[in-house]
Amino acid sequence: MGKGENFKGMLLYNGSRDNNGEVIYPEFSKDDIRKLLDAGVNEFIILDGGLLYNYYIDDKGEYHQIVTLEDVDKLPPEITEISRTPGWHEKFQEGYRNRIKDTGKGRNLNDHVRREVELAKRLVEVDKDIHIWLSFPGVILHCMADMFYNAYKEYVFELSKKSLPAEIWEHNIRGFYFSTEDIVNDFTVFYHERNEYNSDFNNPIVKLIKGLSELVHADNKKMLWIPYYRLDRWAETGKRMGYIANRTDFFDYIVIQPSYFFSKNTKANINVIEESVKRQEVVDFYGDPFGGEKISKTIIGAEMEIAEDSSCSVSTRKDEEERYLAYVNAFKQFSGKYPIIYYASYRDSVMSPKIYNYIKDMFGE
Repeated sequence: MGKGENFKGMLLYNGSRDNNGEVIYPEFSKDDIRKLLDAGVNEFIILDGGLLYNYYIDDKGEYHQIVTLEDVDKLPPEITEISRTPGWHEKFQEGYRNRIKDTGKGRNLNDHVRREVELAKRLVEVDKDIHIWLSFPGVILHCMADMFYNAYKEYVFELSKKSLPAEIWEHNIRGFYFSTEDIVNDFTVFYHERNEYNSDFNNPIVKLIKGLSELVHADNKKMLWIPYYRLDRWAETGKRMGYIANRTDFFDYIVIQPSYFFSKNTKANINVIEESVKRQEVVDFYGDPFGGEKISKTIIGAEMEIAEDSSCSVSTRKDEEERYLAYVNAFKQFSGKYPIIYYASYRDSVMSPKIYNYIKDMFGE
């Protein structure tokens, strides 16, 4: 595959679903993979539920925390970009402490890699030429994101490479998906005035992205991101994503989440994302590109969102099916030309007859 214009992707949820690593997603079988290939999927992105990882296991079998309670204690009040009421910083620190306390050793980077490697090998057993993406776990401690770089370098990227046969790494692994879905506008600064090419905008999440991008690209692999858009008070999130897409080459592919399937209040996202893919630059709700003229080579695509689980059902809820079909009307034109990636929840949802047939209809010639 060339630049990825024919990118027809599927998110494969794998591994732990809770902060203790105790609840595991159902596995995709070899037969599932064959069916998805038959449906037209040609890029498989392995990821988990995006919860916090804060442990890794060293070569001696000892557990280490990435961010400690002491690190949180040292956070300066100016870490947030918006002035707060008295006592806010202390409450903010307490929230971070609780996240760290809630994360058990059972959810560690080594297990994340082990499960991704197991699924990657299973995929290759089905098709020796299959395209696979591994993932960097999501970072919930946003204002401390850059502190995760060393652990992600050694215990995700390098451990993945060491754990896979060289042939699979070279031939099948296309790159890494960055699981954090936004450059969150609470708790982190973002100096968009620093509009020079490949700026980190003095943002801790972007600093992590930049470091990982350099690491991945040095190994001739690619970077993928699937951020969400926002129109409401979170519109700042869309702006930050737009600057990354238009002004940096940290990501080779940015595939935008519309969110409309899950919220009827985000219908306007459909038109904006359609326009962004057509123009191959992320635009705002007035049609203007963020940061001015796009100077990056990043390829822009759209995410398809659908689910058949406890929270959503295209089989029993007509309004959800109608919102999904709005995606088809807007994004079908891009299938085979620009990246399209499916979020369809966990394995049982993906492989349910109605969703499987929708995927097949979308990706079919």
